[in-house]
Amino acid sequence: MENNRTIKSALISVFSKDGLEELVKILDSKGLKYILLEELKNSLKI
Repeated sequence: MENNRTIKSALISVFSKDGLEELVKILDSKGLKYILLEELKNSLKI
């Protein structure tokens, strides 16, 4: 039996910020909620 689920939110925790801005933009364009640490929010241009 196949169990498909829709992602509604994401908690993002990373070691390196490489490519993170692009990922956040994709999540945002899909209407997903995401949680970033304040220090990550301040370093991204989103």
